Amino acid sequence: MRGKPFPFDRARILARHRADWNDYLDAFWADGPIAEAKKQIAANLKYMESMPLITRDNIRHRAVPVAEGGIAVDGKLDDSAWARAEPLYLTLRSADGTRKLLARTAVRLLWSDKHLYLGFECSDERITEMQYGTAGKTAIEGAAIAQLWNESSLELFLNPSGDRTAYYQLLVDPAGSLEDASIVIREGARNFDWTWRSGAAVAAAAAVGDKAWTAEIAIPFAALNLAPDSGKALVANFARNRHIRGDATAAQLTTWSPLIHGNHDLERFGTIVLGEAKVRPLTSFEGGADVPGLLLTAPCRFAVSSDKASDGAHALRVEFPSSSGHQGVTLRVGDAGDWSGFAALLADVYLEGGAPWEALTTLVTTAGARHHHGFKLQPGWNRRIAISAFLPDWRLDAVDHVYFYGYNHQPDAPPRVLFLDNLRLLER
Repeated sequence: MRGKPFPFDRARILARHRADWNDYLDAFWADGPIAEAKKQIAANLKYMESMPLITRDNIRHRAVPVAEGGIAVDGKLDDSAWARAEPLYLTLRSADGTRKLLARTAVRLLWSDKHLYLGFECSDERITEMQYGTAGKTAIEGAAIAQLWNESSLELFLNPSGDRTAYYQLLVDPAGSLEDASIVIREGARNFDWTWRSGAAVAAAAAVGDKAWTAEIAIPFAALNLAPDSGKALVANFARNRHIRGDATAAQLTTWSPLIHGNHDLERFGTIVLGEAKVRPLTSFEGGADVPGLLLTAPCRFAVSSDKASDGAHALRVEFPSSSGHQGVTLRVGDAGDWSGFAALLADVYLEGGAPWEALTTLVTTAGARHHHGFKLQPGWNRRIAISAFLPDWRLDAVDHVYFYGYNHQPDAPPRVLFLDNLRLLER
């Protein structure tokens, strides 16, 4: 077993959530529609009890080191260093669990000796209908604020000291507008300083494409009163506000950490750790004990091959003929072990042919729990791709096998062939 699993006392944590909701009711709804508030609280708790539990203790991610000046902050995310940063994804936490995620958001983090870099990729099928840049300035506590949170925007919350009391908020919209504030919690109340500036060295830019908008932000550590060092941790959260012109039903808030009391729910923020994540090698298909147990699902075919290899001289060649159902290969890598300290299963995958292809994995624990993950492969080498990204609520402490599969449904379609190599686990 690798390390200790995360604390996981469902009854205790849900009891704490109930107490938090009651405090929220007393503080904000004392003179309001109490019955409606209690109904909303009951719906939220029912949803939480039905979902895998996520706590701040298992919301962690890595910021990868990069040389100072290695990122040109232009909003395009095309600097090669971004490929080394594993993405984290924002998720929807609705009160009743019935709404679906309308737009995906990926966040990547890098750091140098002077800056914390953040890259956002905000997918959206309605990119041309986004609402932003229409709000006028409002005087708030001595500063003129556009209140970007009321339109399509990104929000960053950083608590460098980890005291969950004093923190910073930055907002960016698709036009590259930036607003920032310093916040301190005193006697249970948040005190905003909208005159605080994160420093002239902070740069933000956004680039709007056909089905996504992207943003890059460089925050000087000096403005955060933080001396960066490998292994140092800072409390953080990220959010995306989605607003579509003329369509209130399309508005949606997504966050990294699960929240109850809105975006400033500091007690539930996650943790960013500075430093390259460690990896645990699993297999490179080089023969002997390095080749895992394999089992195919017909009509898929596989063989260890020397035609392509990313690490060493061999890879697993997998062929997917035309078929009406799913097909693939099951990999049983080593003994069942504790994967709870890891964030993703990485692989290098070479895809033959000229068109992209979507593949999937199902990871199965010895208790029968299943974790599904889909990912898109591009022709050629797809290196360091997360073929299974572990959500924070998955305690992978007894992994049995990984099923790698796909669909090739088109009648008389040519086989899709790929080479799977260099499987390893990425540490949280």
